Amino acid sequence: MFNSTSILKFNVKVPNSIRYGMIEGALRKNNLRKAYKKSLEGVIGRNENTNHLGEWFWWRYFGICLKIAQEINVEQDICYFKNLANTYKDDNYDQRLVSECFIELSRWAFKLKDKKIMLDFVDKAIAKDPSWAEPYFLKGWFGLFLTEIDSIAFFNEAVSLDENYISRIKNDKECDKKSDVKLFVESFYLNKK
Repeated sequence: MFNSTSILKFNVKVPNSIRYGMIEGALRKNNLRKAYKKSLEGVIGRNENTNHLGEWFWWRYFGICLKIAQEINVEQDICYFKNLANTYKDDNYDQRLVSECFIELSRWAFKLKDKKIMLDFVDKAIAKDPSWAEPYFLKGWFGLFLTEIDSIAFFNEAVSLDENYISRIKNDKECDKKSDVKLFVESFYLNKK
């Protein structure tokens, strides 16, 4: 079941704006198409406001679009969003927000089995916010399906940044299928004693 509240919690508190209020209202009524349309208008209207706050809203709307696009059939495909994401300027915008958008794009690419986009954007998420454990966890999780990625190395980095990720790894059903990951979890708990 789709949880529209999770979209609103995509990042931190958002300053009031008319467009955001319309998106929030549509999501509360579970009108995903209207929320998507209003978010996409915010993304497409990027040139309306190019100051810092304008860019922040752009990333906010972009993240909402990504989440909703995965839930409903949209005209735009993942390449459309990949190209939009690649237009970002490496500036001092909210690193976590940009990284969250890259992570969401990477997860969507995983669902579509698009390895190139998936790996490209998880790496961009790591580069954008190297102090956040989620991109490392996700790349490690991708390694469960791709032999060229060392899952344990990325899980280890995630846990070193945030020890709460050990329980996420321990409780993940895909991680539970891999004996080396189970051993990693066990050794973590043994070393804590």
